[in-house]
Amino acid sequence: MDPRVNKEQGLENINAGLTGLSIITLVLAVAFSGCIGGDDKSGTGTTPTDGGSGGDCIKPYIPADEGECCLDENDNGICDDTEKYYSHGSPAIYEDKIIYSGERNGNVDIYMYDISTGGETKITTSGSAQGGQAIHGDKIVWVDYRNSRSDVYLYDLSKSKETQITTENSGKAHPGVYGDIIVWSDNRNGNWDIYMYDGEVKQVTSDSSDQGFPAVHGDIIVWRDNRNRPWTDIYMYDISTPGETRVPTDNCPDDRTGANCSKQSNPAVYGDIIVWDDNRNNNSNWDIYMYDGEVKQITTAYFWQWVPAVHGSIIVYQDNRNNNSDIYMYDILTRGETRITTDVFDQTNPAVHGDIIVYENCDRKDRWGTYMCDICMYDISTGNETRIT
Repeated sequence: MDPRVNKEQGLENINAGLTGLSIITLVLAVAFSGCIGGDDKSGTGTTPTDGGSGGDCIKPYIPADEGECCLDENDNGICDDTEKYYSHGSPAIYEDKIIYSGERNGNVDIYMYDISTGGETKITTSGSAQGGQAIHGDKIVWVDYRNSRSDVYLYDLSKSKETQITTENSGKAHPGVYGDIIVWSDNRNGNWDIYMYDGEVKQVTSDSSDQGFPAVHGDIIVWRDNRNRPWTDIYMYDISTPGETRVPTDNCPDDRTGANCSKQSNPAVYGDIIVWDDNRNNNSNWDIYMYDGEVKQITTAYFWQWVPAVHGSIIVYQDNRNNNSDIYMYDILTRGETRITTDVFDQTNPAVHGDIIVYENCDRKDRWGTYMCDICMYDISTGNETRIT
């Protein structure tokens, strides 16, 4: 189950978006060009850096310098710089910029990869944990723990400038950004509400229940809403004509009672299209649905399809119909579904922009059997897959 999402609980984890990286140990791997079908990247190495004789990694090692990856049975550092790999997660994409989190310096930082140049840039340098990142245009937002609490920060690529957006002593989670609008969930009132920033902080929701997992595109903010417990619904807010509306996602009556009620979660929005995952067909069978003026079911396969993202006519999602997690895409125009990843390892947390799909590929395993993740991208136009971390 995705570590950032709890289907059954209304409360959000304020650590959303870190994807467990802060507890993942450093491991070895040998670089390879493809993204799918790589071998088992177990924790072994052959090039000592401190006079050791080489051998197997048997102890995780938090690096004190850039020359050691782990320790062998004699406490010798093993592996050289070219063999060092770390776990990465939560990719997001805008045009040729991909952002993701990675634990390389003893804490989780935000990194950016430029598809056009092949270069990587470290965005955050505070020494604390950052995660839950999102990008639109020149704006990158994330949740930051440098102040002994979670705050929303903004980095403007065009100005090379970082700005703290929130200062309240409360939890913040799951930020999103579109142009100059930033959204997030915030528990400053004792429950989780949706807030936005457009030059000043504004409260969007005021219901006493929990609202979380916001997304924004244009003037539309969407989120998961817990006011009609035990059901969770998708709500939307139009910034241009302020007012919130429950998206008519199922056949449940307005009082949210009856046999036709279900749970919806993980909304995403692009233009007039809202997508989400939905369990109306079976409590253990989540499907992808969309709303573009009317509700449409996108997936019908048994098991879970969930965590959707949308851009243009392309919807991507995580799918476990094959007994592992794969990435699938659906083209709204052709009504065709395509399986993107096919290997036996897990690929998770997809995002899409134009012809590029990005996701976590968790095919590396350390000596203790823990799988580690890298960021991969898939070009719809060429069918090529590339590992970028």
